[in-house]
Amino acid sequence: MNWVKNLTRLCRLGCSRHLNEDDNRRICVTNLFTLFGVVLTLSFAINAWQKHSTWMALCIFGVCVLLLAARASLAPEKRVEKQILPASLLIISITILMSILIISGGINNTGPLWIFILPPLALFFAGHQHGLLLMGLFVIFMSVLLFYPDDQLLATSYSFDYKLRLVLSFVTTILFSAVYEYTRQQNFNTIQELNQKNNYLALHDQLTGLPNRRYLQNYLAREIARAERHHQSLAIMLCDIDKFKRVNDQYGHDCGDRVLIETAQLILHAIRKQDLVARWGGEEFLFVLPETGLAQAEVLGNLVRSKLSQHHFAILPTDEQITMSFGIALLASETTIDEAICQADKALYCAKHRGRDQVVIYDSAMAS
Repeated sequence: MNWVKNLTRLCRLGCSRHLNEDDNRRICVTNLFTLFGVVLTLSFAINAWQKHSTWMALCIFGVCVLLLAARASLAPEKRVEKQILPASLLIISITILMSILIISGGINNTGPLWIFILPPLALFFAGHQHGLLLMGLFVIFMSVLLFYPDDQLLATSYSFDYKLRLVLSFVTTILFSAVYEYTRQQNFNTIQELNQKNNYLALHDQLTGLPNRRYLQNYLAREIARAERHHQSLAIMLCDIDKFKRVNDQYGHDCGDRVLIETAQLILHAIRKQDLVARWGGEEFLFVLPETGLAQAEVLGNLVRSKLSQHHFAILPTDEQITMSFGIALLASETTIDEAICQADKALYCAKHRGRDQVVIYDSAMAS
């Protein structure tokens, strides 16, 4: 069974976890087709050479070189569908080989039977639309070769019935291959869209659209590493909508949800491009502020606080004002993520205790 493992390893040569499933599948097919094509073309070239058909042997050997060039030009860890050269070389090489087999007849005029491998390969590598166009052109070219008066373009001869059935069966193969490739691509696109949607939902809050805790944990780890690498400050700001329970109790949870959505949008318009805000839970939001000191974070907190206090929520009475309290902490090199968030939470608690609608910076006196 070692040969099976070796063949599998050879087929997966160039596959990467950084590429999607369809790209890795294309690489596997390219590897397998290259191996099969090289063996096949070499056997055809040797057979032609033994029959003293030097020009045909050289042409077929040239096809073998094109197949190897197609595989060699496949760039590692790059989207296969964006690599035009490998697909073009593969399709050109197999098209040349099929043309040679039609013109020469191959062994006992069985050469044209190999053309049926062309439609699925062309549609797979060139895509549905381009593959159909190429196959349409090849059908015209093949028809010219086969039905040219007195077989002047052929090195052999076929009966009219054989030619007609060959073209019709080839067109039928194209149609079935096109339907299959279209269906396969549509199914793959649907699965990709569902995966992207599920990944988004797993990392974002469904109500506000903001990143959730899971997303924030990964983001914080990257930002901390970057801040330490460049010796930059990183501020954490935790905020909470004041008396939000009263909003839910008095106006209903639908109204509370609308307040959360509008608040999230207001925050997004107030922060900088490098900042990140996530829904921490309930009516709490957590800010990650790269390259930001405590004073800068306080300015941003007051900006958001001021905008929110002046904002009128259409779903609430005109005299109903929504405010927020903010707690800020600095994520220093000796401070862990959990410790920094805990410090920001203590500063937020202090802001609530002092009367709400204000920004408080954590200090050591709050530790007790």
